[in-house]
Amino acid sequence: MKIAFVLPEIGPGGAERVATLLAGAWADSGHAVTLLTLDDGSRPPFHNVPPLAVHRPLGLQGESRGTFDAISANFKRVRTLRAALRALAPDVVVSFIDQANVLTLLATRGTAIPVVASERVAPTLQPLSRHWRLLRRLTYPFAARLVAPTRAMAAMMQPWSRLPVAVIANPVVAPTHPKAERGNSILAVGRLVPQKGFDRLIKAGLPQGWTLCIAGEGPERPRLEALAQASPQIQLPGVVADLAPLYASCGLFVLSSRFEGFPNALAEAMAAGCPCVAVDCPTGPAEMIEDGVNGILVAPEDLGAAIARLAGDATLRIRLGENAATYGQHHSPQQIAASWLALLDCVMVPPP
Repeated sequence: MKIAFVLPEIGPGGAERVATLLAGAWADSGHAVTLLTLDDGSRPPFHNVPPLAVHRPLGLQGESRGTFDAISANFKRVRTLRAALRALAPDVVVSFIDQANVLTLLATRGTAIPVVASERVAPTLQPLSRHWRLLRRLTYPFAARLVAPTRAMAAMMQPWSRLPVAVIANPVVAPTHPKAERGNSILAVGRLVPQKGFDRLIKAGLPQGWTLCIAGEGPERPRLEALAQASPQIQLPGVVADLAPLYASCGLFVLSSRFEGFPNALAEAMAAGCPCVAVDCPTGPAEMIEDGVNGILVAPEDLGAAIARLAGDATLRIRLGENAATYGQHHSPQQIAASWLALLDCVMVPPP
């Protein structure tokens, strides 16, 4: 099968991580995979491009100066993407993330190339201009299938689809880092943006003798640094390329998000055996954590109390971590890639 994968870029985000894992698993299975990204390739990919896959940046990103400039730029993006897909002649196209999905669906109109489009963050909560929201509503019905990583997200997307929205969870790589003694450290991972709720994590306070590491980068850094100024126990080290040592040694992982799609960091922490506390936000945590069994789900206002409870109960932390570690057994890249391939087989146009 020849698969084209369209996404904005291969940056440090969770969607890009999933894309490279899927592309690698498909390529390893003998499929021809090309990653088409909208960036110009001037920055190296954050996640490794699979050796058997091809990465082709299209140079279509950029800021627009006004409405006319934006319309002109998007016409160019559609034309360029259409030409690239015609030249590649894939059996099927997979696209990730709202604007890339819209551009891909417009670029393939009038062709026989089926498109499977996937949102990666709760679409009704993710900020998006009204023009893009309109285009999404108009173009998503053209998709051969829509895919969501959680059931709650699928329900949000269903009004835009002619067929039931498929639900395929994200893959999780099994931990390879040696187990370490878990100390009194709290770990949180994600882009420094309001969505991730790191402000309320800092405000929740730290149990005595514990530290907090928030790994990630983004525009909220100045505000978060100001909130953490009085607490030397809080560190913001920026993007951490290899999180495995942190997952292996942290005493507690916390997801403080206001909304998600499928929180990859939570899945990775669970697979690494971290005891986890997650705010029961839309969407994802409630479909991943069985409260009190393999993690703790809390309302936002109860986050501080839950952290304090776990910090003071080592036996509970051990039990939650041991149960959480089984999560990755059912979500390996090979298992999730196979679920995607079964769907792609169903939407492919049969040969004449």
